[in-house]
Amino acid sequence: MTDPALLVHALYKATFGRLAEREALSHHVDQLESGVSPERLAEELLSSAEFQARHGPGSKVGTEFLTALYRDGLGREPDPEGLAGWLAAGKNGATQAQVLAAFAGSAEALQKALLSPDWSPAAQETATLARRDSEPTRNEILLGPVPREGRIIEIGASYNPIAAKGGGWNTYTLDHMTREDLIAKYRSHPGVDVNRIEEVDFVWTGGRLISAVPPSLHGSFDALIASHVIEHTPDLIDFLNTAQTLLKPSGVVVLAIPDKRYCFDYFQPLTTTGQVLEAHAEARSRHLGRVAFDQLAYAVKDGGTIAWGQHPSRGLSFVHSIEEAYNLYSSIESKEDYIDLHVWRFTPASFELMLLELARVGHTDWRVESATPAKGCEFYAWLRRGGLASSESMTQEQLSARRLTLLKRTLIEAQAQINWLIAGEPELAAPTTNGF
Repeated sequence: MTDPALLVHALYKATFGRLAEREALSHHVDQLESGVSPERLAEELLSSAEFQARHGPGSKVGTEFLTALYRDGLGREPDPEGLAGWLAAGKNGATQAQVLAAFAGSAEALQKALLSPDWSPAAQETATLARRDSEPTRNEILLGPVPREGRIIEIGASYNPIAAKGGGWNTYTLDHMTREDLIAKYRSHPGVDVNRIEEVDFVWTGGRLISAVPPSLHGSFDALIASHVIEHTPDLIDFLNTAQTLLKPSGVVVLAIPDKRYCFDYFQPLTTTGQVLEAHAEARSRHLGRVAFDQLAYAVKDGGTIAWGQHPSRGLSFVHSIEEAYNLYSSIESKEDYIDLHVWRFTPASFELMLLELARVGHTDWRVESATPAKGCEFYAWLRRGGLASSESMTQEQLSARRLTLLKRTLIEAQAQINWLIAGEPELAAPTTNGF
């Protein structure tokens, strides 16, 4: 797999004719390691003020755009064959971001970045090896409480497994496609290394998730890993109950969860426990029309990317039109196929509050053993059994105090989102004529 620091430098060189500065390098490497695709990062760079100042507005994959990529990224004029190939890709629907991501990920572009005079061997070591020596990687953080010899089930690993079999982990994978189908699905995606896609042990084709795993393996796993999965599940309580069935009593649930403040769910309200209870009571296996409408109607990009991090707003814009949202809403009830959407939205405190309340009313035995603040577009949470006993041991006064604390923390978390918005768009904080 391409070193993320090298890929970031190659993207910067092709886009701006220079390497990334230290702060930007660290931020973008964090984005890539948290699951943001190179294409999304390319969108962010192309929408930047620096690129617009260098090349002006425009979204066409034309000769001028491609020539700039060749000159800045490769230090040469485009060869006729290569230029023709990229122009053909543009005519076939490839976006500037897709072309930039693929261009920067090419062997020649990566080598040019590596050999750049601005990136000496010492600088390379600082950007990669020294950085990794000083802080654990995303996967190392997530796998911290997982025993090396333990049996793991990873759900939805796709092309970016956390506990890779190739890395020596005793992992079973559950996904919605076979390995061959996943390779076919992602082969044309810029920046995706399909060689990282591992054999899928259990293929889920619909219905309850637990039905995909043989009963002989129930209760045999030490850890269940799900990165950016739970927000998609129509019945979240059923997912939690599935984890309880699959894991040993001492098992841990390892979750990477999108933080709604730093992704396309930005304007969506937080999930409430009542909504989760309602979905479970209805045994939902598909998403509702209102979920489809809301996701498309209110999804936004910040600076051209649908997932970002802790920095001032770079300019919010809608991802879809209101007509697209209504068309999906109008058709989803008549569709037999499962339509994948985000239905649940959290911040760290709101997620902990939901689990506490679900345990208190007897719907799950999971509790949040620990959770991180937001890092990039996500936060991490580790769940252990004992939620029922822990919540039942609280007096009504203790429970109320804990719930109020978590609710107050959600407001403080919302304030952080507002502060980043105002930092990027200070005019929003100016008083209006009516004084509000």
